[in-house]
Amino acid sequence: MPIARVMRRRTSAVGYVSPIKFIRRAAVYRGFIRGRKGWMVIGAILWTPRVLKSVFGRKEEYVTTEVLRPGQAIRLEAIPPQRRR
Repeated sequence: MPIARVMRRRTSAVGYVSPIKFIRRAAVYRGFIRGRKGWMVIGAILWTPRVLKSVFGRKEEYVTTEVLRPGQAIRLEAIPPQRRR
C-alpha cells in the first residue's frame, strides 16, 4: 500500500529565520559556550519568558481515550474554562 507524502511549500521567507530565534541562538552560542557576559545577559533576557511559559503555562489534559468501532460516532465539545473570582 503506497504512502502519500505531502510536502509543504513555504510561500514567504518570514518563517525561515526569525530575528528573535537568531538572536536567541547566537546568545546561547556566544554567551554560554564562548563565555561572553553581554551575550549571556541577552540570552537570559530572551530565554526567560519562554522558560516561564513552559513551566507555568497551560498544559493539555486528556479526558478520555476510547476505541471507536465501525458504526460508532464521536462528539466533541469544548468545556468553557472556569472564571476566577
